[in-house]
Amino acid sequence: GDTRPVVMHLRAETCSRCSVDVEGEAKVCVAGRSIDYRLSGEAADRNARRFTLDSWPYPDTREPGTHLGHIEATWAGGDEISITATLHVTNPDGSWSSNEQPAEPSRFRLHRGTETNVRTAC
Repeated sequence: GDTRPVVMHLRAETCSRCSVDVEGEAKVCVAGRSIDYRLSGEAADRNARRFTLDSWPYPDTREPGTHLGHIEATWAGGDEISITATLHVTNPDGSWSSNEQPAEPSRFRLHRGTETNVRTAC
């Protein structure tokens, strides 16, 4: 399986007129560098015990490699979030093919950290 380190900085969006409940950034460490992502999504309940996020590589949405896609998360209220993420493979020319995508989602757990953890992860 994929063992690349992943860090996320998630924020609750408190704007009453906004359509997004959760936003943030993610970083996936790969071969001495990182792939950065923007995250945006919605909480399924008032306490954000379950939420979904869409992710896209930033600044280059066509960067080759295996990327985070749609994310489903559960949080029990402690210091850990369980993640199930679809992965998308982008070819070197920026294209992708449906028959070259991972069949199974990636599952992992995130643990509470600090801003320093996020900055120095890779």
